[in-house]
Amino acid sequence: MRIHPILAASLLFAVTAVHAQRNYEPDLKGFVTRIASPAEIDVNGVHIRIDSGTQFFAKAANKLSRSQAVDATPFMGQSVEVYGKRYDKEHAIEAKQINLRQNQAHKVRGSGVVDAIPMDKLSSEGQVLRADGYLVLITKQTEQMFEPPLTAADVPQTNLWVSFQGIQRTDGVVLATDVSFRLNTVSEREEKVSARTEHDPASVNPAAEQSTTSMLFHGVDPSQIPPYKDEKMQSRVNSIGERLVPKYQRELAATDRTKINFRFQVVEEKNLLFSFAWPNGIVLVPSDLVEFLKDDSQLAAVLADSVANVLEKHPFGIAQSGNKRLAGALLGVVSPLDMLYSLSHKNVFFGANTKEDLEQSGRVSLCLMRDAGYDVHEAPRAWWVLADTKSKGLDKTPLPARSEYLYKFLGETWHGQ
Repeated sequence: MRIHPILAASLLFAVTAVHAQRNYEPDLKGFVTRIASPAEIDVNGVHIRIDSGTQFFAKAANKLSRSQAVDATPFMGQSVEVYGKRYDKEHAIEAKQINLRQNQAHKVRGSGVVDAIPMDKLSSEGQVLRADGYLVLITKQTEQMFEPPLTAADVPQTNLWVSFQGIQRTDGVVLATDVSFRLNTVSEREEKVSARTEHDPASVNPAAEQSTTSMLFHGVDPSQIPPYKDEKMQSRVNSIGERLVPKYQRELAATDRTKINFRFQVVEEKNLLFSFAWPNGIVLVPSDLVEFLKDDSQLAAVLADSVANVLEKHPFGIAQSGNKRLAGALLGVVSPLDMLYSLSHKNVFFGANTKEDLEQSGRVSLCLMRDAGYDVHEAPRAWWVLADTKSKGLDKTPLPARSEYLYKFLGETWHGQ
């Protein structure tokens, strides 16, 4: 019996669709981390080979449907499931089926400083502000609260503190149901912390070295962390760092108490691949970090993260770390920045909200990078590169949690923007 080609194709699709609906684990679940061509993408660093036999399905609310052409093109940060034949030595999968998770509207909440008012976006729908890494849309239906002396006439504007909740739409915009505004003030405690760490980072005595005993009883003294003398490296860091400072901060009057005097200083600290920001805007950048990240957008991602930490007042947590809590972390510490690294990884320095602070600084860093003209897709890649300390290659380096969050956020919030 001869079967008509169209009927055969229909039967094949029906069998494939039923097969796709079965409940079995995919060969790989993750996020799109690279798009090389229509025939090759990366998922969590694994090369996915696509050919004419690869079936695409859209996945929404755990239900699969055959993808239309417009939905069969993966985007950066999209959550996917891959079924196929593995080639472990090549870190590749020959894909038979790819399920592309479609963005769904969901609830979000956030809090942070308003760092931009993008007037050209969504003006017909209401007022838009940017805070905590999100575009927040305020409409007539949004319930608004204002902490005195603020009134409705004072918003929206930058350099206010806003808390919000609402529904993040599939275009990434948060349709706010509730927002509350308050002034961005500087407390007496914050002033004391900033004053205590204030110094000229470029003028520290090269022979300066803080003792472990001093760190134990007095905390880390940034004025004893000497600079690294390399004019070309310092110029690169200054150029990138200064571009990342948001426009509203640059335009604040010098007498404004909320103005932050950002300074970026390369320091000689071996094997430390992170920058550290003090509350007063001094950002210390180990020379090894600058050497490690040859791509300017990747270095910008790390510096932007430090700028975001200062804007969102994360570094003030150092004032809450008592000497008794520092003692255990000092064992084996050979430098002030080593100690800070130890503290941050013991949940001492940042306190109970370490994960939340890291995610917020990551979200905000993307905005600062885009404003400065850097490639935001290099942000998750930067932290991934830093995790590849033995230079094995990203395909052999597990995707770190920080990169995974940023890819997820890019897919949910930045796709289509």
